Amino acid sequence: MNFTIDQLAERLGLEKLPERWREFYNEVLDRHNSEGCYLARPEYYEELNRKYHVLERHLDIYKEAARRVAENPELSLFLSLLSRALRDRAVFRRDLASLRFPKPKSGEDPLAYDMLPGLAMCQAIPTFFNYMKKRDLPDDIIYPSLRLPEDSVDSYIRRNGGRIGFANFDWYQLYYDARLYRIEGLTMEFPAGFPGIATVYQNKNGEIVSLATNVRCHRDGMPLGSKYFEDEEGSFIAATETFDDAYIGHPYDEHGRISREKIALKRSEWTKLFSGGDKMISIHIPTGAKFTPEAIDASLERTKAIVKAHFPEYGYKLFFCGSWMLDPQIPKLLGEEKNVSKFCRRFHPLYVKDAGRDVFTFVFQKTSAASFEISELPENTSLERSLKKHYLTGKAVYETFGFFLP
Repeated sequence: MNFTIDQLAERLGLEKLPERWREFYNEVLDRHNSEGCYLARPEYYEELNRKYHVLERHLDIYKEAARRVAENPELSLFLSLLSRALRDRAVFRRDLASLRFPKPKSGEDPLAYDMLPGLAMCQAIPTFFNYMKKRDLPDDIIYPSLRLPEDSVDSYIRRNGGRIGFANFDWYQLYYDARLYRIEGLTMEFPAGFPGIATVYQNKNGEIVSLATNVRCHRDGMPLGSKYFEDEEGSFIAATETFDDAYIGHPYDEHGRISREKIALKRSEWTKLFSGGDKMISIHIPTGAKFTPEAIDASLERTKAIVKAHFPEYGYKLFFCGSWMLDPQIPKLLGEEKNVSKFCRRFHPLYVKDAGRDVFTFVFQKTSAASFEISELPENTSLERSLKKHYLTGKAVYETFGFFLP
């Protein structure tokens, strides 16, 4: 092959490739022409599975996708470029803003295209394994953590009517950076930094108050721009100020909304616990995870023990989660005794600007771009029935941030 990066983009049906890729395009092209793309070789995935036991559920899918990529010269070169770009961890996230994946032509089998992100992600497996070994992590953490990308294939299949592919490539950059660990059924992310939406304080009695940090709010206290809270009339900016004797700002209430009225916290009585950027452990809930309070407790306690023993330098200040499950409406919607409700009540809730569509993805298994009528959603479970009824009344469930102290 001997065409320019612009010609490659045109052949793939893309407007352009990330601008930074021009810097190494010729280098990759020369190597690709002489050696091919190792990620387009089925035997590579056999070797990964043999050494790391990572593709046991979907090995045949990876092998077949690699074979089909190898048969497509332009797609194979694109994969070589993506492989090279992914190694530049300090800057690759900037590429994501302009990175688009090729789409199959009409009538063309989509497997090679839909699995392309998953093939590229596999090059992180040896590095992640070596890192965890260096940290002396136990095998029951190492191998479940290595297998996380297989969950992405499962998610894609569920949300696309059985079509096979790899979902959430952007999110799985956390995996590439060795920040995701499967611990007793939950996925824990660290290092991670607390979002800059609040500063959290505690007094000598153990009371906790969160003051909003530069959040534009609807007059009802929801972040402006959230579904059903787009009207700007009466909106306000919730900010926090620090004075010699007090912290003054707009507090989040127990339901996650932001008060229009300011309060003052005397510095002699209140201590700042954490704010934006401070270290935390972020909790992610895999599909099918055991969700009893006992299972959650086991995962949290094991996580604290693992961090203490194997990441002693990581001085985190809080556990965090961002999920529709943390919406304070959940206990009332589903019932106080449901496991999801008990999980929700562990957290101090902080509403964030949200379109209220996460439940369609995570409960009803719709892709983010799917078009559908609320009235046509299934009602196979009590959860589906409750959420569908809620949306049919003109309300929404929102992704909500939440925290608790370790």
